[in-house]
Amino acid sequence: MNKNSCISQLTLTTISLACVCSAIAIQPVQAANIKEWKIDFFNDAGEFAGEGSFSYDLDTETFVETFFYEDSEPEGFYVQAALESFSAEILGETWSLGDQPGNVTWWADSTGQQGQQVFHRSPEPFINSGYWFFGDQFFGTEQFVISSMEMISETVWEGSWFQFVLDSTGPGPGTSGTWTATLETLATPVPEPTTLLGLIAVFGFGVLFPQKRR
Repeated sequence: MNKNSCISQLTLTTISLACVCSAIAIQPVQAANIKEWKIDFFNDAGEFAGEGSFSYDLDTETFVETFFYEDSEPEGFYVQAALESFSAEILGETWSLGDQPGNVTWWADSTGQQGQQVFHRSPEPFINSGYWFFGDQFFGTEQFVISSMEMISETVWEGSWFQFVLDSTGPGPGTSGTWTATLETLATPVPEPTTLLGLIAVFGFGVLFPQKRR
């Protein structure tokens, strides 16, 4: 191998390693805006009653419609904390975003207060300010409300909940209690240091000890 060829291969190796390291470096940044919260529910006596979670991506903007004109663009605003997932299981009852199809529910990061876009009996939407409603909003056969949202710290919120389900035995008194939401740290897949060192070694040996031509 002549000197120029060696320099060319070394340059290519350096560029390749830079690309690999750059890809590794940007992974945490890409995942940093995905937030996931865990919720623990307690009854009025302070006993554990269930759990759930929700998540959102701050890099995604979602339009919240507040008023609709037939002959013009709808009015509204954008939020960056619209829920991508929500689930809760309390005393045998389960709730999810599927219990409010077509609505937008969001956390506090983008507007300063949690809220929810709701379409009631009329096509006009209205905004639940500071609370979330899941279930049947027309007949009231099943309802789940998360309210009284209060920030304890940047990673902890607390509040109240109420649950009511009408079954074959007739209406019951419903159940209620408190909840605590805790921000979870999402694991970002980053290659092990040994993996990166092995990759560097492969590139290095490729430059220093090229295969002989047959």
